[in-house]
Amino acid sequence: IAKALNEQASSHRLDVESLLDYKGILIGFDYQANAQVYIVFTMKLGVIVWYRHDSYAGKLCPECPKEAECRETLDTIMGEYNITLRPDEEQLPMTQQSIAIFNKLAAKEIPRYKRKES
Repeated sequence: IAKALNEQASSHRLDVESLLDYKGILIGFDYQANAQVYIVFTMKLGVIVWYRHDSYAGKLCPECPKEAECRETLDTIMGEYNITLRPDEEQLPMTQQSIAIFNKLAAKEIPRYKRKES
């Protein structure tokens, strides 16, 4: 997992701030985009690269053509990592929900992936 996360960070030319491979997350910074970037490993979607952002070309979530894709991505992360949002966080736009989700993932104390018994 660490190799996959680092490869994505390298291909996006990010400065790595934190690699928590046992949790499946890398946090980096893209100086060209002036944005924090979260790289997360999921079983369903593979490695996800998420740039912290406020809008998509000036469009807020309800008007954005990527809204359904973002919702699926965040729902997948929350489901696979057993993350829940507080009621007040659920009312936030997805761009702000994503910050809460990635912060909760980084703060989790237990590793997500365990070996399956054979």
